Amino acid sequence: MNLTYLWLICAISLACADLLLGTAYLLILGIAAALAFLVSLFTDSFTAQAWGFVLFSVIGVLFYSLRRKSSLKQTINSEKLQNINEGQLVEVHYWDKYGRTKVFYRGSHWEAVPLKGNLPTPGVWEIIGMTGNTLIIKFINNK
Repeated sequence: MNLTYLWLICAISLACADLLLGTAYLLILGIAAALAFLVSLFTDSFTAQAWGFVLFSVIGVLFYSLRRKSSLKQTINSEKLQNINEGQLVEVHYWDKYGRTKVFYRGSHWEAVPLKGNLPTPGVWEIIGMTGNTLIIKFINNK
């Protein structure tokens, strides 16, 4: 059997393995094997084909790794935007009998609950997080 077809069989096998396992690296190796198949159409030298496979594999993995790092930075930035309310101050005027309150923040009324260990008293509170659309607040000082 000619080595040309072995590269093609290898490419198809790696692509199928990627579909079963779900790793992008197997797909990259499958693409590199397909490109090595194209190299084998132009030359019969196994060394050139193998170097082509290695070169395409390394370039693919580096490209994927760099792309993945940039998407992680975007994830970190989006998490900062999700936590944009943390550290902001709100004023609490009253608490209901269930230990909840409504505060006016960013142009609308929000439901808020105190952080565990904080007694529900009127005054200035700091937003420390959110649960759904309910603010979790921590007591700062009396009014």
